[in-house]
Amino acid sequence: MKVLVTGVNGQLGYDVMNELNQRGHEAIGSDITESNEHFQKYVQLDITNKEAVELEITKINPDVVVHCAAWTAVDLAEDSIYLKNKKVTETEDSRNRQYVQKQIVKYVEEGFEEAEIIEKILNDNIMGKFEYLKNRGLNLEYCVTDWVETAIKKYNTEKSKEKEER
Repeated sequence: MKVLVTGVNGQLGYDVMNELNQRGHEAIGSDITESNEHFQKYVQLDITNKEAVELEITKINPDVVVHCAAWTAVDLAEDSIYLKNKKVTETEDSRNRQYVQKQIVKYVEEGFEEAEIIEKILNDNIMGKFEYLKNRGLNLEYCVTDWVETAIKKYNTEKSKEKEER
């Protein structure tokens, strides 16, 4: 599995990288510093720069992103630091949702019915990345159903507009 790990200069990121490497995964480390002497596969990445994060994730195309980067100066960690850490997590969540949306459109174009699409999405490996929804007490099947319905409506609207333009 290809894994991008943020914050590898910190204790948690460093340990995660070592564990992944020991288990034979392709681990790519990242942090804000220009280089890292501990890991062969490393990219400099400022996680507060959304465009840079999206670019690197697209370029690396990892199966999983393990987000270990965080502001660690506890005395200085005010709300703005919390928001920076949250922003990176939201970027990855957005990427996962985009993947789900692409899968939904693919299934629509292949002629699957709504119920079949919902089942396929719920069985997709990517759904493990949305466990936090369950942890917040939300019904994952309901969330997926909503995503599928929304994507199908959007798809049908776009196809209607294309027909009208012709």
